[in-house]
Amino acid sequence: MLVRTKEDTAREWCKSVIVVTHRSCERGMMVILDTKNQQRATVEFPDNPEKPTTIKDFFIKMYGVDAMEKVVDECSTDYIESKLREDMETIEVWKREIPIGKYTLKINSESKDRILLITEVATDEKHLLQCQSEGGTMVYEIPFPLKPASDYVVQAFYGSCLGPGKYSLSAHAHFEFRTAMLQKHVQLLYNRASEFCRPARRCAIYHLYRNKPRHYFEKIRSRGGVMTKYLKNNGGDQASPLNRSIQGLFFSAHYKYSPDGWPYLPERSPFGDQRLHVALPFFVNANTNLYFADFFCHYKNHHVTLVITKAGSYSDQFCKKHLIPVDKRNNPFLYYNHWQNTCFTNVALNIEIFYTDNIDIGYLIYHDYAYFSFCKVIGNSKGKSFIGQMKNKECQKCNLTSEEIIEPVLI
Repeated sequence: MLVRTKEDTAREWCKSVIVVTHRSCERGMMVILDTKNQQRATVEFPDNPEKPTTIKDFFIKMYGVDAMEKVVDECSTDYIESKLREDMETIEVWKREIPIGKYTLKINSESKDRILLITEVATDEKHLLQCQSEGGTMVYEIPFPLKPASDYVVQAFYGSCLGPGKYSLSAHAHFEFRTAMLQKHVQLLYNRASEFCRPARRCAIYHLYRNKPRHYFEKIRSRGGVMTKYLKNNGGDQASPLNRSIQGLFFSAHYKYSPDGWPYLPERSPFGDQRLHVALPFFVNANTNLYFADFFCHYKNHHVTLVITKAGSYSDQFCKKHLIPVDKRNNPFLYYNHWQNTCFTNVALNIEIFYTDNIDIGYLIYHDYAYFSFCKVIGNSKGKSFIGQMKNKECQKCNLTSEEIIEPVLI
């Protein structure tokens, strides 16, 4: 088949990229033209005499790309779009330099030649990039900054080079992600969470607790009694800079109130039937720092995520750069009252604590800093624990507006 670009629409193009796929999903071709010197390209597919094809059996997509790799024009045939074989779980965000918007992708594919189409969802702005490797795992740094707290889609075309500017396509991958918000955006979430807490109902607490299945703690005991930290999942706000950045262990400071006004722990948990209680002075002391990280809801209860770090640690340095430092003796969520020698939590929302170090359970129990209890189990949150449950994007109380993200105003 012959594909030709119009000269009047191609003047600002540096190159054009033509993707041709067959509706059978078995065949695909890509041609990259130097548009200043070429306006025509011939794309040849090996024909099958038993299954003759016509132009309507192919889907054609053309991108006009400028010198900055930005797609400035695109067009396609009116025929039903075919899709190449989907290569699942081949792309992930490998590294983020949040303040400057620099993102690095990790791409797993046996193909040596890869073409990436990166689209910003809100504006539909596209960039088309070529990258080559020896096959297998490849780490690729996106050569332009991404906007904070924005949704992006990465489409990867995998294949092999047939000659200058010509590629046969064998597979396709689709990956969506949200970039991290900046520290000034986290401050806006902090402001929203603080406002949500007013007026607040606080209760004195003496322990944080962590629910897990009984076999989880039995396994820890069999391996020396140390509960090891893990990488924070994608739960909560998808733009939280905490996600997939540092390691830790989740604890809860969530209490309920009985009709007669007495605080009590939830009787059921979706995270497991065994509950580890750890005394608060282990977390809140002169050697730790406290940070605000997230404010979100899952359609019902609102949650706040606080991070407790050891002062001077790697996690502490990360949190100082990306999260909001919180005074341990004066904040709306969890604080220590020096005069009463007691910590208080705000029962207006669920307070989650992400502690960024390993915990020796045996040592704490031996020194009367921890104990176990049991509770009933509700539901099954195994997937939520590993992947993370996303926040409700429709809630007007805990979601920033696009105007706040573009032009944040600090209070």
